[in-house]
Amino acid sequence: MDERFLETRQQKLEIYIKQVLKLPRSHENPDILAFFGFVASLDDIAFYADDGQKPHDPKSSESRSTVNEQLTAEAAAASKAAVINAIPMDDFDKMLIAVDQEQIDKICSGSSKCSQDYMNKLALDASVETIFQGIFKVNKVKTLVRGFNAVRRDKDVFNEAEFQDWCDSQLPLIADVLKDRVQLLCKQITPKRPFPPQLDNKSILIDDSALRFLSVAFTEGYGALVWNRLFASFTDGLSFQAICTAVEGYEGPTMIVIQDSFGCRFGALATARWREETAFFTSSSGALFSVDPVFRVYRRRPVTSKPQSKNAQYMNSRSRTLPLGMGFGGELHAKTASETAPHPRLWIDAEFDTCFASSGSNDAVYEPGPLLGDDLLRETFRVAQIEVWGLGGIDGMKSRDAWRAQKERMLLKQRQVDKSQFANNAFDREYLLNGTFSGSKRETNDN
Repeated sequence: MDERFLETRQQKLEIYIKQVLKLPRSHENPDILAFFGFVASLDDIAFYADDGQKPHDPKSSESRSTVNEQLTAEAAAASKAAVINAIPMDDFDKMLIAVDQEQIDKICSGSSKCSQDYMNKLALDASVETIFQGIFKVNKVKTLVRGFNAVRRDKDVFNEAEFQDWCDSQLPLIADVLKDRVQLLCKQITPKRPFPPQLDNKSILIDDSALRFLSVAFTEGYGALVWNRLFASFTDGLSFQAICTAVEGYEGPTMIVIQDSFGCRFGALATARWREETAFFTSSSGALFSVDPVFRVYRRRPVTSKPQSKNAQYMNSRSRTLPLGMGFGGELHAKTASETAPHPRLWIDAEFDTCFASSGSNDAVYEPGPLLGDDLLRETFRVAQIEVWGLGGIDGMKSRDAWRAQKERMLLKQRQVDKSQFANNAFDREYLLNGTFSGSKRETNDN
C-alpha cells in the first residue's frame, strides 16, 4: 500500500480522535487504531481542525478535498521538520562535544546537574526523540517520547524546566549516562559501570531499549552489573507457586515485568525481601512502571501514619483464607471480592486471569497514574507473559541459595522421626515398627 496514503490516513485518524472525539493521545492506543483501521471508513468521516469552525459536510466532495489537501500539507510540513531536527546517531557524538573545552570540563568533572543542563540545551536545537536516541544509542524511543508528551499535554513550545522535571522524576540517572558518554568520547575517564547492565539469560519482555530505560529509571537497576533471571513464564510456565519459590529468600531488589493479553508491558520494582505473609509488608522504596506503549514510573510515596501507606508488597500462595496472589499498594480484598471491591493497586492473581492494574486514585503507597497504556477505563487484565529479575547481583543469588539450603535442612529434619522416642512400649515396637529394633525379642513358633 502507498506510504503516502497511509500517512494521510493516520493524520485523519489523529484529527478525528483528538478534535471530534476529544480523546487526547488516544491515537496511540492500539485498540482504537485497530477499531478505526479495520471497522470505520475514515474517508467517509468529517474531519476538521480545532479552529472553532463547524465540521465539514462529509457528503461534500469539495469540503473533503479541501481537508485532504490541508492534511497532506500538514503531514509534509511535519515530515520536513522531522528531517531537519533528526540527527543520525553517528553524528550525535560529534554534536555532544561540539562545544568549547571549558564546557566539556564542566560536564566531565561537574555534578549531574551540569549534564542535565547541557542536555536541556541540546533539546532546544534538536528533537527530544533525537536526544533520547543519541544518549541511549537506540532507535526505539517512542515510548519515552510519549511519556514526555503526556506531561507536556501536546504543547507546541518546548519548556526546559518541564523537560528537566520529567527527567528527574522518570529517568533520574540519564544525566549520568550522558556524562559517561562525554567522558568516553573525550577519553578522560572510563566509566566504572558498564551501560547498560547485562542480562544473564534470555528475556522476551525486556528488549534492549527497555533495559536501558529501566536501568536509568532506578538506582537499583543502574547499580547492578548483571540482572539475574529468577523466573520466566516462557520457560517455567504460568505457575504462581513457581514465582513464589523463585523469589523467596532473595536478598535484593527484584523487578517483575508483565505483558497482558492486549500487549501492554508494565510491572513493579520491589525492594523488600519477598516472604509468605498473611498481610502486606512495607518498604521504604520501590515503584510501579509502564514500559509499553508509554513509559511511565510511579515511585514510592513517603510512609505516613496512615496504615494503607505501608502496603508496599504482598505475597501469599499458602493461606486459603486470604487472597492468593501478589500485590502492590492499595488494600487487600476479601476472598470473594468483586471487581468493584477494594484491591491492591497492582494485583497478580494466582490464576493469572483476574488481575488488576488501577490508576491508583485511592493508593497511599505509589504515585497515581495508569499502568495499562492510556486506557483509563480498563483496570483488569490477563497475564500473557511474566518475568522476574533479581538486581542484587552475586550476593542476592547467594542469599537465595543459602535460604534454600536452610529450608531443605529444616524439611529433612522434620521428616526424620526419632523412632526410639516414638516406640516407647512393646505394642508400638511389635505392631507399628515390626522388626525395626534389633534389641527387641520376639517369640517364634517353630512348628
